[in-house]
Amino acid sequence: MNVPSGLRTTFIIIVDNPELLVNNETSLLGDDSTPNEAARRLELRLVEAANEAGHHNNIRVRCNAENGGASFSRNRGLEESSAEFVLFLDDDIIPSKDLLLCYDREVRNLQEDEVGLVGLVRFPRPRDISMKQAAVLMSYLTFMFEIAMNDMYKHPAWGVTANILFRRTKVRFDTRYAKTGGGEDVDYCLRVIEETGMKLKTAPSATVYHDFWPGDVPTLSMHFFNWAVGDSALFTRYPELVYSSWPNAVETYILVLSLQIATGTSMFNVLITPLFILLADVTVEVSNGPEYRQHCQLLDHEHTPLFLLASHVSANLYVIVLETGRLYGHWKRGAFGSLSRRFDWHCGRLPKAPANFRRRELIKFVLFVIIGWISLTWSKS
Repeated sequence: MNVPSGLRTTFIIIVDNPELLVNNETSLLGDDSTPNEAARRLELRLVEAANEAGHHNNIRVRCNAENGGASFSRNRGLEESSAEFVLFLDDDIIPSKDLLLCYDREVRNLQEDEVGLVGLVRFPRPRDISMKQAAVLMSYLTFMFEIAMNDMYKHPAWGVTANILFRRTKVRFDTRYAKTGGGEDVDYCLRVIEETGMKLKTAPSATVYHDFWPGDVPTLSMHFFNWAVGDSALFTRYPELVYSSWPNAVETYILVLSLQIATGTSMFNVLITPLFILLADVTVEVSNGPEYRQHCQLLDHEHTPLFLLASHVSANLYVIVLETGRLYGHWKRGAFGSLSRRFDWHCGRLPKAPANFRRRELIKFVLFVIIGWISLTWSKS
């Protein structure tokens, strides 16, 4: 990255991979070497490599002796820094060469009531995009990554830590969230805003590029599941941002499945019911023409109607995986009062969003109930 002249910049790299330390470093130090010794050895080797590449005196490497997780690692980076502004970047992004130049321009234009800048995390949109990747975009899972592109969000409530800059504050990331991430970035942003009484601002020119997460559909699903397990903690910590709604596909199916088991419903009915619930879920989404077209436009290129429909079915599956993860997170924390409640991810920025969501969920719930009723009565006929 190009560093602006007159701007003092230090790159702080936090390595949070104890398996790398144990497997590759302890053998060099001897069998009795400790994880801390291995971490220090790796730090020196990485700094040496950076110096050989010409990055003298502006790169600092710190290796965790054991897996601390996303929040712990970011906090360690904050403690290592004394800068007035701190830019967070994840390890799975590629920054544009002029990223720091863009942030430098934006910082100089920051108002006194603005505490940070939400940069743009752009995902690829090739013409030959796979259905698996198209589904990720159409599911809105990447919405907050690219929120800086949306003119409706000049001052979002939060942004992802893959690319976000803050003024230095005393606020730190909450390490009670999942180590793999999920919810901790929302929590951090909301607490910074609350602590300072200031607001965030989008900076679309400050761009990084994020490839789609690797792996097959089950691997991706588990990745998103873990996200949701983590962000489910937000429901009890920010009750003012939670609203009630109708049971979603996952919650309804659990109820229907319980009744099916209790009434001795045939195995065929038990297996076919979730497929019809998914069909109803997709039908409601696709029948909303304007919103469905908006989902399709997220791909940037024209595709066949069949490809778009199949991708949307996969997108709904990803959303169902997310809701399953949140439900598991509620159960794990004993937060059973969070059932049929939803988090306002817009945090009040779109006042009509909860009402619109409830309206759509009501239509879905009616269809789910009809499907459940048919599956229970059919087995008795």
